[in-house]
Amino acid sequence: MSRIDRILGVTIVGEPAGDMLAGAKKYVADEWKRAHALQKIQAWLARDHDLRRA
Repeated sequence: MSRIDRILGVTIVGEPAGDMLAGAKKYVADEWKRAHALQKIQAWLARDHDLRRA
């Protein structure tokens, strides 16, 4: 991916603010893991997933 995303500024106000921030951090961490996973491992996991669903 050649695109660079940046968060310039965010203000979250309210009671569920902590939950929203935790969810956002989890999403970002998951995306980072997917972007940095080895392609061989991803191919193996996809094959394993397909075999288990069959």
